[in-house]
Amino acid sequence: MGGEAAIQAALYRHLKATKLPVALPIAPEGRNFDPKGRAYLRSTFLPAETTSFGTESDGDIIYGGLFQIDVFWPVNEGLTRPLTHAAMLAARFCRGTRLTADDLEVRIDQPASVLGAQQEPNWLHIPVRARWAVYAGPPSTV
Repeated sequence: MGGEAAIQAALYRHLKATKLPVALPIAPEGRNFDPKGRAYLRSTFLPAETTSFGTESDGDIIYGGLFQIDVFWPVNEGLTRPLTHAAMLAARFCRGTRLTADDLEVRIDQPASVLGAQQEPNWLHIPVRARWAVYAGPPSTV
């Protein structure tokens, strides 16, 4: 599995293992999903540009990006429950979290953020964003 695919899989596994007050289905990336009017989560893997540290040919590879988890809640139910879920997700992806992705370590070195709620016609949408980084060895060892 390539670096990005392994990183996405590790972040998704960590999300799936999260215990919330109400178990919410997770819309799978790249597939159709019908929440049937019930609250749900949607994850989005957002890798940034891969960089290197050191000389061009043998420097360590640095992967980085965002993992966004969107909490979707039916309208007219207020903010308390969806914000509680969002806060718990941010705590789950807290600074200091380390995840294994094949032979890579995914690090979350900054606090996750609960962003402002967005009102949509049928949904209240609250994004939770975690920054991740992987410091891998030179290309010959990745």
